[in-house]
Amino acid sequence: RIYKVNKSLIDPESFRDGEVVKVPSEIIAFSYNDQTSFTINNRSNDYDCESLISFGDSLIIFTKNWVDGKTRMYKMPKLAGMYQLDPISSFELNGLATGADYSTEKNALILIGYWDYQPFLYYFTDFDGQQLGNHQVYKVKLSKMKDAQTEGVCWLNEDLIIFSTEQTKVFIQAVFQLNLTDVVKHIE
Repeated sequence: RIYKVNKSLIDPESFRDGEVVKVPSEIIAFSYNDQTSFTINNRSNDYDCESLISFGDSLIIFTKNWVDGKTRMYKMPKLAGMYQLDPISSFELNGLATGADYSTEKNALILIGYWDYQPFLYYFTDFDGQQLGNHQVYKVKLSKMKDAQTEGVCWLNEDLIIFSTEQTKVFIQAVFQLNLTDVVKHIE
């Protein structure tokens, strides 16, 4: 389920006082048409999902596949309702997709994740909302962050992204900044 709220109804001042803020929401519910097993298996299913982007008049979600290390992409309207989703694309991440963001300025998608606590990010240029990997794709292995569990990612501007990590036994929870333009120059 996705809860859609009107941001203009949220008063930032109310958070300072620690009060509970309640706003009305609309529900966007969905199910995967290609899912056949509904047995709950911790860390051993391919229908987990933590990554979502807004793309035009749609929402796009990316699965966190514990078994095969891929991500599948599904698309639905931004309108309240119940949707039966079919995958529109998939991509071999060799890891778990834990965050995503789309830049309208760059027409680019960032997916962040990890495998065996080795973080990575994928940078997809000319993202069309239909296919993963049909244009230039850069993989950035965040080697110096071994044992980190990367989670969220967000574009700050055309060059900079920020991303977060959860606390693990050997790595702190924090937010990091990365100049993606500089990193890509070293990959090419």
